[in-house]
This record gives sequence, C-alpha cells and structure tokens, in this order.
Amino acid sequence: MKKSKKILAAIMAVLSLSMIIPTISPVEAASSKVYINYTQSYDSTTGTTVYKSGSKKLLFSTFDEVSCRVYEEGTGAKIKNLKVNKSGLKAKVTNTNSNVYSDSTYGTSSRFSTITLYAKKTGTYKVTFKINSKSYTLTCKVVTSTNAFSKATFGSQEVSSRVITDGSNGYTSVITSNNKVSGSKGKFKVTANSDAGYKVTGLVVLSANKKGKATFKSVKNGRSITLSKAKLKYTSDDGYTTYTDAKKYTYVYVSYKNSTTGESVKYSIGKDPTTNQKAIKCVYKDNSGQTYTSYYTNGSGSDYEIWN
Repeated sequence: MKKSKKILAAIMAVLSLSMIIPTISPVEAASSKVYINYTQSYDSTTGTTVYKSGSKKLLFSTFDEVSCRVYEEGTGAKIKNLKVNKSGLKAKVTNTNSNVYSDSTYGTSSRFSTITLYAKKTGTYKVTFKINSKSYTLTCKVVTSTNAFSKATFGSQEVSSRVITDGSNGYTSVITSNNKVSGSKGKFKVTANSDAGYKVTGLVVLSANKKGKATFKSVKNGRSITLSKAKLKYTSDDGYTTYTDAKKYTYVYVSYKNSTTGESVKYSIGKDPTTNQKAIKCVYKDNSGQTYTSYYTNGSGSDYEIWN
C-alpha cells in the first residue's frame, strides 16, 4: 500500500511539473526566416537552394506592373494586412505557392507569395504587410523613367537623349540618338537620371589605334576622350577568325550606382581569365548585394558607340 502511494505521489509530481512548462505556439516554434524581394542560387556543394533578401526599396516607372516575391522557410509566406500609405499605387497579393517543386538549376524550392504593384502617379509610397504577426515595409519610388542615363554629349554634339512624357493610358517615349560625330577629340559627358537615384561614377573608353589595335583608357565623366584612329580589328575567342568593325567606332562604358536600390555597375581595365587578353572588366552588384563579373574585348556590351 505504501509503495502504491509513493508511485501515485511520483506521478502527481510529474503531472504538476508539466503544467508549469509553457506551451510553444506553432508560429513561435517555427520562427522561420522570411526573404523579401529575394534572389536564389544553387549551392552544388550542399545540394540546397540559397536564398538572399534583396533591397526593400523598389524603383519602377509609372504604368509598369512590378512583382515582389516573398519567401518563407517552412509553412510558407502568408501575407496579411497589405496596405499602401496613400493613393496612386495599388498593391495586391496575386500568387501564393505552398507547393514544393524541384528545379535542375536551383534545387528544391517552395512556398512563396507575390505582391504585384502598379502606379499611375509618380512619388514615394510605403507598402506594409504582415507575416506571422511580424510587420514588413516596402518603400516604392515611382518615376517616369528608370533608365540610368538621360543624355550624353561629345563636345557640343548630343550623342543620345531620352525624353519621357506621361500619357493618359501609359507613357510616351521619345528617343533621339546620333552616333556620328565630327572631330577626333572632345569632352564626353553622360547625364545620369538623378530622379531615379542614378549617379555616374566613371567611364572606360575602348578605341582603336592607327593599326586597328584596341586601346583602353579610364576617364572621369566630362573629361576629354580621343576617338578611334582606325577600324577596330579583333579575333574570335578561338583565335581562328579575324573581324574588322564596319566603321571607326569608339565604345564608351559608363560606371554608375543607384542610391535607391543599391545596385551598381563598375567598369575597369583588366584581363579576361578565359582568353588571357586585356579586356574591360564589368562588376555588377544587384539589389541583394550579390556581384556578377563579366569581360568585354571588342565593344560588345558598351553603353555608347560613336564614330567620325
């Protein structure tokens, strides 16, 4: 009898102890990470998909339909209480995917939602929403044009310009360009689209000497450049074919950064590791901070090409 009482007392002690242990709610237990405006890449070492949040500052033009994807590990991103701080911008959850799918490049991915944004008026908007009771904010800067550059000149000659005017059902885009210039030397200046947060940080010029060989030079925006003295000659990557430009083109690469999104493009003079040839090195940084590097040797990828 005494033994039975001892066993009963032990059971009651365990039960009373379990009653004072707090219960963890499913949301608290999961505490899964949320990625806003994310990018994804495949890690071949671990065989998993790697997610990285992008900038919560979005830049887009009027009458453009823009999507912002939201990913949550675990149960999936369930967006609630989606609001915009003022009229002129519409926001709506247009897609919710809670299914797991497999991709040969990115591995296994799942559980994302999409917020679609559309604005008829320029301005800065705040878009707020909640996931698992936690609040998030997107800052949306809406402009008439998201082009990085609005104008370029060689001396007093306008090389290109872009003028945007709003229309009743969209926007009207008027583009003027002039690749042919007079003179062999002059100041080259690029005007950035400051309304969209762009700033020019430098230029790299690819031109040809008298023998048609490529020459490279880094210059500050607005400084003097010398145009090609002959048609550029270059060989194919395999080294078997030789090409010659149709005209005496001079190629200008423009480095810039954007204060709204954090994106940037940086050009410099380097060497292509695949061909071991002198080349223009391009480092692009996206809105998540991820960088991508590429190389140019024959004028491809340039922002401006002019000839005389």
